Amino acid sequence: MTGGPLTNRSLRLLAAAMAVVLALLVVLLGDVMPPRTAGGLGAICFIAVVAACSTDLRAVRWRVVGWGLALQVGLALFILRFSIGGRRPGYEQACGSSCSSPPPARSSSLAGSPTRKS
Repeated sequence: MTGGPLTNRSLRLLAAAMAVVLALLVVLLGDVMPPRTAGGLGAICFIAVVAACSTDLRAVRWRVVGWGLALQVGLALFILRFSIGGRRPGYEQACGSSCSSPPPARSSSLAGSPTRKS
């Protein structure tokens, strides 16, 4: 680059490179990275992939993208943090309707998985 304005192609290449770097970061540091950080990096990686596949990146209305992300985060916080009528809507599927707290964290190791007994 010679210091001029970024072209559409160079922006798309930059977005693709950012997506690859973020994905590698999550894969390589997944064991020491908190799950919420990995999820946030995954969301950014997803936006970078969409930007890399866009034919006209300058036509994207980033304000609409920002509002969509804000609504998604707001809805997630509402579902996971508040109880409605004494029930926590985000946890019924994981542990039944009597569950009032988050389910315990699952281990990612397959070595300790239970085997079938006959």
